[in-house]
Amino acid sequence: MSAVAFGATWQFDLQALPQDLIARGMAEPADDTHPGGVKLVVEDYPFAKDGLELWDGIKSWIAKYVSIVYNDSDKAVQADTELQSWWKELVNVGFEDVKSAPWWPKLDSCKSLVDILTTISWIAGPHHAAVNFGQYAYAGFMPNKPSMTRKFIPEKGSPEYGQIDERVKSAFAEFTKDMKDLERRINERNADPGLKNRQGPSRIPYKLLFPTSSSGLTGQGVPYSTSI
Repeated sequence: MSAVAFGATWQFDLQALPQDLIARGMAEPADDTHPGGVKLVVEDYPFAKDGLELWDGIKSWIAKYVSIVYNDSDKAVQADTELQSWWKELVNVGFEDVKSAPWWPKLDSCKSLVDILTTISWIAGPHHAAVNFGQYAYAGFMPNKPSMTRKFIPEKGSPEYGQIDERVKSAFAEFTKDMKDLERRINERNADPGLKNRQGPSRIPYKLLFPTSSSGLTGQGVPYSTSI
């Protein structure tokens, strides 16, 4: 049944959080003064409230990175054969059954690249965190999640460790600051007694989209990948 539902309803463009909320009747289109460019129908909706600010932070970081790599040139994006081949394979091979659907975005500009990468990052990281990581608050058991590494961590300065463009480091530092600011706002919202949906009867604060975590089973910390 899930496969049938997926085939009948799934659209790449609707995986973006703002579009997902609009499609589900939980938000309305708005201007850029609102997180994600949408206005929530229910303000006390932790997943959407935290998620939209996280979405904006990720999109801002990706936009800066794309700007550095492609020098704000749409033609450079169009001329990147590896990038275009990746997108062509994703659409035509990864989703062969819907490859001709009209809702697929065209990868022909810096803006379209930013939108595509933000959507993929959202699906793989924050969205997964929101639907998966809350399970440990109810059924956590350490042997269920043993940790391991398969190779030694590369030493700083080695080719395996890699060298990063200073402009990228600067952009990432800004992204890190944005995430710290978001954490502060989430804590403030969780402490607001007027926002009852952020605690619920269980009195467990909503932190599934809290950007960072600490050691142990915390039920928070957004990965930049799907982590099960």
